[in-house]
Amino acid sequence: MAKYYGGQLVKKGYYLNRATLEFEPIAKEAGKLPGDKETIYTRLPLPTVATITPLLGLTLVIFLPMVGIIGLAALLGYRTWQLAQLLGRKMGLTHGAAGITR
Repeated sequence: MAKYYGGQLVKKGYYLNRATLEFEPIAKEAGKLPGDKETIYTRLPLPTVATITPLLGLTLVIFLPMVGIIGLAALLGYRTWQLAQLLGRKMGLTHGAAGITR
């Protein structure tokens, strides 16, 4: 794949910043890529962009709610465990070698 650098005059298309993995669309027939000479870009064909962007959106739609649900379940489990330990101490139960004893 060809390398393009920041500030370089390029033709219309989608370019991927290799350092930040951000898409840079060039809408005009010719335009300059943002950044300096050290910023490296790769031109992406339209079918690739049309395939990748919905998949990225789908992963966000699926995994962001899952992170919240898993975090809430972990919090509730932790608080339940703390409550069980507190109630056990109030009842005088301790952990013995063979299990819970009085």
